[in-house]
Amino acid sequence: MAARLIVSVMNKMEIIEIPKESIHEIEPLWRELNSHHHEKSNNFKGHFSSFTFTERSKKLLAMDNLAIFAVKENSELVGYCIASSNNGAGEIDSLYIKPQFRGASLGMLLTESAMAWLSGLNCSQISVYVAEGNEDAIPFYEKFDFKTRFHVLQIINS
Repeated sequence: MAARLIVSVMNKMEIIEIPKESIHEIEPLWRELNSHHHEKSNNFKGHFSSFTFTERSKKLLAMDNLAIFAVKENSELVGYCIASSNNGAGEIDSLYIKPQFRGASLGMLLTESAMAWLSGLNCSQISVYVAEGNEDAIPFYEKFDFKTRFHVLQIINS
């Protein structure tokens, strides 16, 4: 199945929906996000250094519903947003824009696409988890009316 055009953003950029069977197309960007989380993390660097795309994509593909939105410049993917829904609960699972493309509202456009998709599924709640160390992302999600509900503390045993 081919990628579906969502919206043309600028002359050379467009937002597309990538079929879930093609999730491997975002792997280089996911690796950049994982490296970003590793770099920012104060307490969970070990998690991010051992976390693999194969492991993550298996969990995502097991979801009832999965959508992958991406920004494409010419033939290169420069950002993506993954959204999922399971039993009526939605989640923004992952969002990443290459650093040189930030500040152009691409994250907003991707998140809006994901939120519209989740709304179409009538999700009774939508969550987003922000990794420890990446708290600078919280104001971005607050623009979409996300509110802090929990603070989860965790121990990861090796």
